[in-house]
Amino acid sequence: MQRAPAMNTQKEDTATGGVLLPFPIHGEALLVKLADLLRSRVGDCGPECDPFLFAMSRCPRARLSLDRTAYVEFDAERVEFRAVIEAVPKTKVILETADFDAAATA
Repeated sequence: MQRAPAMNTQKEDTATGGVLLPFPIHGEALLVKLADLLRSRVGDCGPECDPFLFAMSRCPRARLSLDRTAYVEFDAERVEFRAVIEAVPKTKVILETADFDAAATA
């Protein structure tokens, strides 16, 4: 069995003169999987006044918006997830962790 070559993270591969296309950052891919999992488990069961969104965006970090105020984002520079949930008006619970499972559980 032949091993796959190590992925070159540079944009230009000087050995072949070609250009490598960047793959999604691992943390971003985990957020997409979390969105799919949440959609399959809770779908549109949220309240009509504040429905679940499960929308991905980049602003400037990869962000999974859960509803109008709650979100999980991935900071590629710090390799860290940040889950923000509004517990009651003007009170937020913020979890910053490198452990995706902890962010997903929150």
